[in-house]
Amino acid sequence: MFKSFSGKGMWDVKKILLPSDGSSESRIAYAPALDLAKLKEAEIIALYVIRETYIFWEMPHPEIVVELEESEKEYGKKVLEEISEIGRKEGVKVSTQIKKGRPSDTIVKTAKEEGVDLIVMGTQGRGGVKRIIGSVADAVIREAHCPVLAVRQRK
Repeated sequence: MFKSFSGKGMWDVKKILLPSDGSSESRIAYAPALDLAKLKEAEIIALYVIRETYIFWEMPHPEIVVELEESEKEYGKKVLEEISEIGRKEGVKVSTQIKKGRPSDTIVKTAKEEGVDLIVMGTQGRGGVKRIIGSVADAVIREAHCPVLAVRQRK
């Protein structure tokens, strides 16, 4: 088996981070993550990130921002419950977390804090100008301390 510089086997996977925003692009990563977790007897940490909302000092109705964040939190709970349910059916241990922040930074930070061995996430597989601007998956791939499996739909 290939050994990395840390001495740990490259595919010695015990914890997998599965970030999701509930989009079709993120859902495409569920099956590979769950299949790998089942194969390696690993646990999955499913993560939903609520994007930080920037409030301007003179915003006339700041309560709207609070309502939007609460609504997104409820949506995040539904997304994570879906992943948990699939995990239960497949016999995979799934824990869930909802955090607030910039998605790529929050994913990378959570992976480090939780000591995950692999991040599995969906990507749109964009090109051109959209690619130059970057995506959450691109940023995670550049910054993560561990391997990242970016899954995209076939065209």
